[in-house]
Amino acid sequence: MRTELPEFFPYGTDPERALQDAAAARSTANKIDLNVRRHRLGEARLRVSQPVDRLRQMPSPISDRMKSFIEECVGNPKFSNGEISAQWGDLAGELQRIHELKPHLATIDRVATVVEDSGAREWARSLRHKSVEGIDDPWSPSGWNESWLWRRQDSYLRDIDCREELAELSVKRFEFDEDLKRRMRETVKLRTFFALKVNMTERIQGGLVRFATAIRQIGGGRGIRARRYRRDAREAMRDSYAAVPCWIMPTWRVSESLPPELGSFDLVIVDEASQSDIGALPALLRGRKLLIVGDDKQISPTAAFVEERKILQLRHNYLGDQPFGAMVLPGGSLYDLANAMFPGTRVMLQEHFRCVEPIIRFSMRFYTEPLISLRIPKVSERLDPPLIDIYVPEGRKTRKKINKAEAAVIVDEIERLTQDPK
Repeated sequence: MRTELPEFFPYGTDPERALQDAAAARSTANKIDLNVRRHRLGEARLRVSQPVDRLRQMPSPISDRMKSFIEECVGNPKFSNGEISAQWGDLAGELQRIHELKPHLATIDRVATVVEDSGAREWARSLRHKSVEGIDDPWSPSGWNESWLWRRQDSYLRDIDCREELAELSVKRFEFDEDLKRRMRETVKLRTFFALKVNMTERIQGGLVRFATAIRQIGGGRGIRARRYRRDAREAMRDSYAAVPCWIMPTWRVSESLPPELGSFDLVIVDEASQSDIGALPALLRGRKLLIVGDDKQISPTAAFVEERKILQLRHNYLGDQPFGAMVLPGGSLYDLANAMFPGTRVMLQEHFRCVEPIIRFSMRFYTEPLISLRIPKVSERLDPPLIDIYVPEGRKTRKKINKAEAAVIVDEIERLTQDPK
């Protein structure tokens, strides 16, 4: 004791007192017992921490259960040795069962790897992590082989047909076509202006400026100086109209703007001729050739507020020897006159570009010739049906030709349509 006690307790333990005093001996024995227990506890903790560390390296449900059991139950005085032994035996048995399934799990992983390498990642994930409930596997029904072959062939065709590349090229082609059209329009416009500028002399340019000034000063044409401004416009036009290839104006402005010279233009085009009357004659006389465009199904000029006696008097005094005198009276249209004078030169335009086919179909019943609709609506523009009949039984027109009931129904329908996201 004199030799070994100083080695174990170098501080505060006297071997001579432990040999001579029973109380000191018992105190020394207690110290030895406490130290021995402390060393045993440290060794036990080390033995417990080693399997816990290994279990942490292999995460799984059984590993988590065993790790929690060791950390919470082993060394806990609430649990007896028998309870700890029984629970550990159950966990070890479950681990042994899982270990025996290792060859089967290896087969599943091998098959799932082959399936994943073939391109079916979702199927491989299901094989690894989901169990089959029932008889048939939803990932491999009875006709899975045909579906698999079809998918492989479809994927192969998509890989070699360059569909996405063709779609991109189509979009680029459309963009380039639109850009080419826009640049072509700009080129034509600029070259036209340039050619006009080159061909214009100072006299022609001055005439155009004087013409524009006179037209602006005419205004409504009711002032006391309007007659003088009209004369100034015609004189200015005489110096400038030959330099401009095309003039567009309403028929009532022709006489006040252009000089009264027969055949001063190569071609005169009258649009909406079915709504024009003999008042367009000054425009016709100024052309060497005429092109009359109109629609006999549209509303013709009216002879309202003109007495029949006055119409007959005008016909007797001025149109007695005219073969088409009846066609130029009030109520007749320029289109009907041209159709009667030149019946063999009429050309029917059959292509309709403004309305889609279901809408223009409503008007086709009024024409003997077929109409071809060229307008194809976009998906965002398509309505089905395009025309809807709404009957307003209480609709009545007032003396001012106003139907308030129909107007209210139209407003309500527009409001309903604008609030409908479809």
